[in-house]
Amino acid sequence: MPKNQKLKTTKSRHPHPVTAQLFTNDKSYFFDPRDTVQIKYEMLREVAVNGTSVRAATKAYGFSRAWYYQIKKAFDEQGLAGLLDELPGRKGPDKLTNEIVGFILEQKKDNPMLSSSLISDMVLRTFQVKLTDRTIRRVLQGYDTDLGKKND
Repeated sequence: MPKNQKLKTTKSRHPHPVTAQLFTNDKSYFFDPRDTVQIKYEMLREVAVNGTSVRAATKAYGFSRAWYYQIKKAFDEQGLAGLLDELPGRKGPDKLTNEIVGFILEQKKDNPMLSSSLISDMVLRTFQVKLTDRTIRRVLQGYDTDLGKKND
């Protein structure tokens, strides 16, 4: 797969123009003005090593100053991995706590005939959290309800 296509599919393609000299004067194609990870790294390096102001660096590399500080924090905490853009979307269920999963499993273990709809109603009454029947079924499919162990 060509690099440009790979950058698009991994959400690593930089959407803004880059005017930094490294990216505009490079004839070796080493510095790619489409590669967000490389651009972020070079922007951070520009400020840290060359003493360029944050304002000038963000303008040249196509980021806002607020983004610069978020990028720097991620890099300081995670190294190069912090420069990768996360894919959009939730990272997991936001309503499904360990306590609620335990409750669902316990209800099903105590009464195997309970439907996912009834368990959903019980969760709503107990935790004031509305879960869909499908979410309940996913929890039950992911665990051995006799042992309470996660299925692999």
